[in-house]
Amino acid sequence: MKRVTVLLLILMTVLSCSDEIKFNTPAVQGKKDGDFWRAVYYDASYNEAGRVVLIGGSGNEELKFTVPNLELGAKWLGRGSSSKAEFEDSDGVFYSTNRLPDPELSFYPPDGEIEITQVTATSVSGRFWFNAFSNSGMETVNFSQGVFFDIPLNNLEGGLMSCDEVVAEAQAAEELYNNTDPGSTQYTEVCLAYKEALEQQIATCGGGGANSPLQIIINGLGDCQ
Repeated sequence: MKRVTVLLLILMTVLSCSDEIKFNTPAVQGKKDGDFWRAVYYDASYNEAGRVVLIGGSGNEELKFTVPNLELGAKWLGRGSSSKAEFEDSDGVFYSTNRLPDPELSFYPPDGEIEITQVTATSVSGRFWFNAFSNSGMETVNFSQGVFFDIPLNNLEGGLMSCDEVVAEAQAAEELYNNTDPGSTQYTEVCLAYKEALEQQIATCGGGGANSPLQIIINGLGDCQ
């Protein structure tokens, strides 16, 4: 009788775990629109602007996060944030947390969060979730229960920008922002780029207290609408 009870407990445990996300190392995986999704390749590196890009892909689909730095903690994803999530599906449809939905489709804005929980000399780990919209605003994709674990850090030294380089980039972004009409279609993207450049300057050069001049400018930009 005891043996039967033990077997039943084991069976119940296995069944209860059957819907859980499988976990391998290293890994980028989660639930895409409720279905399990896992990358077969992954990478973390700096782009030309000095920001960290985390990539995971499978077949013709690719998931990409862009964040200002590898500081531990949560980073908000959505319009007005210096961090963003992007996804390209197998049909070539491109989704981003920087895109707004068509009002007829949804009144809810794109949102999400990426949290960096561990950084070593060779890898980065964390978790994520987000809702993103296509360029047309008519299609949406949801990722939940997302994790990235032991993603290799590649070419990070080569991508690091000096403080002088970051300041120069922020000044160029400021000039473009000041010369862009707030009513133009390019305003939001230009404003977000300026905001990201200022946040990168704080991350690289310091000087980012709550009442610092740079932070006051960032706060004044709001969500760039």
